[in-house]
Amino acid sequence: MRLSPTITFEQYRDTCKAVAAAKPKVVRKRSWELFVSVALVSLAMGISLQLPAARVPALTIFIGLILCWILLKPIARRSQDKCYRTIFSEEQETLNDQILTIDESGISCERAGGKVTSHHNWNAFIKRIDMPDAYVFLPSPNSFIRVPKEMLSTAQLELVWQWSSNNELPN
Repeated sequence: MRLSPTITFEQYRDTCKAVAAAKPKVVRKRSWELFVSVALVSLAMGISLQLPAARVPALTIFIGLILCWILLKPIARRSQDKCYRTIFSEEQETLNDQILTIDESGISCERAGGKVTSHHNWNAFIKRIDMPDAYVFLPSPNSFIRVPKEMLSTAQLELVWQWSSNNELPN
């Protein structure tokens, strides 16, 4: 199979989010100092609510923290989309100028009119992500090869699934 896929920003963003979700989560160890600090701040807030002179400032700080948390979440999401958009605009020409050749040995990719080529055997991929509109193959945790499903027939989709499944790729 030989295809010349293109990718829109929305597809790129969704693929990047799927790749990020597929990464193993790092469990951060918290130090005992952090737990003690949180406990002391919570205790101070609880005690300050009992004192009439400190009640209004304590509630103001508490409400301010809640409002910051509520307002910063959409700002962080917007910032993430802006970052994705910047990276996509830098990589758009490269992403849309590739020719994929898919067979039982793996996936070959040609870019820049054949000047840049790469070949990945099926066992070179560390993960396969089955998205509604594409198969995404990860040769490393931070890179991907996206094979759009709309460019393939049902028989070809089954072949790609079979070839990538024969090499025990994790889903």
